[in-house]
Amino acid sequence: MLVKNPPVILALGLVLAASLGAKADICFQYKTGGAPLVAKGAKLPAPNTCVPLAIFEAQEPPGQPQGRLGAANAMLCKDKDITLLFHYDYDACIGPGSYSESATCRLSTQLGDLPSTASTCNGQYFVLMPNQSGPAKQFTDFTLNAWYCDGKDVPIDSAANCRGGLGWKPFSHPELGEGMSHEGSEPRGKGQ
Repeated sequence: MLVKNPPVILALGLVLAASLGAKADICFQYKTGGAPLVAKGAKLPAPNTCVPLAIFEAQEPPGQPQGRLGAANAMLCKDKDITLLFHYDYDACIGPGSYSESATCRLSTQLGDLPSTASTCNGQYFVLMPNQSGPAKQFTDFTLNAWYCDGKDVPIDSAANCRGGLGWKPFSHPELGEGMSHEGSEPRGKGQ
């Protein structure tokens, strides 16, 4: 004989509904290339507010990175309607050379929730080989996607592998140039 227990059935239904509606992470990825950037445990901000994001670059497919296993600091804001404002500063972990990227993007959403439906991004990037300096390059991109994602792990790797290639240059504070003060607690660079 089947015994019906409405409180238990209701409780199980609420747990199931909550788990189906749970949104664990937010992913960002350009269709023009690179692996997804993952904001673990992130949620969309309430209208007219912003949230800080700590982001890692997913390793996809697992074991064969598309990107450079970098990380980023970011912020995500939501206007009073359906638009998100996303800004990030990304630095690569692996080479060749060094890669840094920063951009500000606007993403349209349907009814104010993910996935995004359109985007515009304006940014800059640097690609530097060991012991090289150079100018930033500007980019405009219309392919950034944002969506809820889960199951993407922080890549496992050795600390020794976060470098710009075969050649490396240890960090030292830059030398002070003309018109720069020697005051303050900043250590002086080589040759000072």
